[in-house]
Amino acid sequence: MKTISMKRMNYKNICLKLIWVTFICLFTSIVSADVQPQHLIIIDAGSSGSRLHIFEYQQKPSMPFSLQSIREIKQVRATTGLSELVDQPKNIEPELNKLFKAADNDLTLEQKKTTPIYLLATAGFRILAQPEKIALLQIVRDDMQKIEKNFGYPLPEDFNHQINIIHGRTEALFAWLTVNYLMQNLNLDSLTQGNDFGVLDMGGASTQMTFLTKEPPQNNFSGFIYQRKLFLLYTKSYANFGLNESERALQTFYGDKLNACYPQKGSANFDQCLQLIQGFLNKDLPISPCQQRYGQEVCNGLGEYQPSISQTHFIGVAYYYPLFDLFKLADQIASPWQLAQATRQFCQTPWAQLSQKYSTLDADNLRKICFRATWIYELLKRYGLNDKTPLIVTEKIAGESSDWPLGAAIYLLTQPTLPITTYET
Repeated sequence: MKTISMKRMNYKNICLKLIWVTFICLFTSIVSADVQPQHLIIIDAGSSGSRLHIFEYQQKPSMPFSLQSIREIKQVRATTGLSELVDQPKNIEPELNKLFKAADNDLTLEQKKTTPIYLLATAGFRILAQPEKIALLQIVRDDMQKIEKNFGYPLPEDFNHQINIIHGRTEALFAWLTVNYLMQNLNLDSLTQGNDFGVLDMGGASTQMTFLTKEPPQNNFSGFIYQRKLFLLYTKSYANFGLNESERALQTFYGDKLNACYPQKGSANFDQCLQLIQGFLNKDLPISPCQQRYGQEVCNGLGEYQPSISQTHFIGVAYYYPLFDLFKLADQIASPWQLAQATRQFCQTPWAQLSQKYSTLDADNLRKICFRATWIYELLKRYGLNDKTPLIVTEKIAGESSDWPLGAAIYLLTQPTLPITTYET
């Protein structure tokens, strides 16, 4: 099965390209050493924690809004999401302070004076009620002003623009940019569906899907210009379909019936858990307007418009990685079928054995694995991946993080402005 799929999708060449890209990135860093580097900070204010990323980059003097190289030189994590502090706003400033203190020695005072900071909040903010969203964003902006001033960073005139909530489609675009930049695809003269990498991005509150299409998408469309080339992308974000929010929704919907997804509650069962997830997702399908507007052939299993993915190779990032890594399916060619088999085996294993085998995981995260892996499997199928579809899930490409903040940095440095119309405020 794997041999046929690799031949059809050319995944063997893809793996070889991963090795080649690593070499190219190392070579580029050597030849660019004589160019004065600049810096940019992106804070990913996610639903389950915040991450501060410091990027070092070099631009081409002869070509405005272009990049010669960019790499991450520091990443700092905080485990509490800012959106979780909506009822504890006094804790926001200390949480942000932790990030800046941990990264305070990575840039000199002179470097800080020319380093812009962007705090980009994602689905944890997007799913809040509008009054809470506006109030919380203002608190974050006020706290960031004090913090940036205290740590020696400049305060730009468009400060509110740099501390904002990004739309799900923007987040999806950034994830695609990260992966395809690291894979050297943005430098191709002709990048079309089939020689790009579609990206599946899983978060705590939302999940995203992005890929190039041969024709401009009829809906969920994003455009991007890089080195005078226009890329047309299908970008779709599913609010409340991230690992944390989906679990909350199903617990509310099913109550104790969801125990079939938890080994800690007794004997978990993959097939029963899958049926519960399918029932939850099916409840809204009859009212989906997709088929009436676009026709059945372009509507996916979630009742949403989606062009064909038959020519697209996919890479899974973010929260896809811990699960695939746990099942020893990460950083290689895997398939939804392999995920299902590994999940079935995990779910039916007695809790005592799981606790012993995965002793490094805390009990709360361990008990969620069966549900989360089953949820991901069903989403993959509803996106249109079949059991044999090759999929690569990775945390790093050429030594760089595959998460979306690198794509955000690339976008900010290569576009005159970040489009405000893609923000939810």
